[in-house]
Amino acid sequence: MTIHIQMLQDIATHARAMADAMQAIVDDCAEQLAKRKAAGESEESIMNEPFQQSGMTPYDGPTPFDEKTPAAPSTPPAPEKPKLTIVELRAFVAERSTPKNRTKITDSNGNEVETFIYNGNVYLPLPAVAEAMGVGYSWDGSTMSAYLGAQPGESQYLLDVCPPYQTGGVNLFTSSEGSSFEMAGQSYTNGLKFRNTGNDKFVLFNLNGQYSKLKFTLGHVDGESMEDVTLQIYLDGKLTGEYLIPAEGLPQEYTLDLKNALSMKNSGKGWLHYSGMAEITVE
Repeated sequence: MTIHIQMLQDIATHARAMADAMQAIVDDCAEQLAKRKAAGESEESIMNEPFQQSGMTPYDGPTPFDEKTPAAPSTPPAPEKPKLTIVELRAFVAERSTPKNRTKITDSNGNEVETFIYNGNVYLPLPAVAEAMGVGYSWDGSTMSAYLGAQPGESQYLLDVCPPYQTGGVNLFTSSEGSSFEMAGQSYTNGLKFRNTGNDKFVLFNLNGQYSKLKFTLGHVDGESMEDVTLQIYLDGKLTGEYLIPAEGLPQEYTLDLKNALSMKNSGKGWLHYSGMAEITVE
């Protein structure tokens, strides 16, 4: 299975969320422990409670949670939250890890989809995972490979998979919207056109290191004044591509090596609103 960088970043995001959830559990346990101590219960009785219920013998040796005697501070230290014992933490986590509290994977109809383990491998339902991640999936029978997102070498419209997070003086066009603009008599339904406004004209993309190649068509927009302009493309803040767009020239196709850049900025010199950028695809 091909795993994209976006998938790894989603895994990192879930890991951070799990860490935050664990911290919340620790804080909640500390608060409960403090309340029980304030009510007169001893720490020893609290710690031994799970063992008494299960019939096991408590561990009496040192633990990583044991407090060490700190050096005498020059000023009185601020009150600390009660420390958790391993027993308390495990008991609390076990309670919140019951099947009824676990996150469920569902399909597009909301039906729960089960995962399973076979020969030491965890098997996930690909359609449900793709739905949860907001990407498509496909199967290549010739190579017996399943893919999340695009297959290797498959082009995708940049505005569909990675729309800009900030623009200035730009109109965006996607095929799903049905609108279009014209260059040299040819209609384009996917791309961008710079507007005739006094604002700085630019487009900012967060590529996130996911793409290696950019393809696009540049041309003069029909009905605008006949002025030559220059489009500039910056990758990670460095000028990487500069393209002259002659007013009387026909639209031209270009390819740019993205080198898995993190960010891209499109701006230019001259009356940029006379130009358009169409059929923008990434691999």
